[in-house]
Amino acid sequence: MDEIPSIINHLSVGTKNLPATTTFYDVVLATIGASRQHEVPGVAVAYGKYFPEFWVQLPLEGTACVGNGIHVAFFCSV
Repeated sequence: MDEIPSIINHLSVGTKNLPATTTFYDVVLATIGASRQHEVPGVAVAYGKYFPEFWVQLPLEGTACVGNGIHVAFFCSV
């Protein structure tokens, strides 16, 4: 892949129940060809086709709530 076909580097969403959330995304994201690309045990799981681009994780404060638990990163070159 010469050029990355997206402006999004990765997106993170928070959860208060990582095991249940990853069980759900393991099944759902497999239907579009994505799989687990990286895992931080007990903290986060990243999914993608070629690289980790969709992360599910426990927020720093431990509880997902409004304004906490969403993170978007863009690709850029200088």
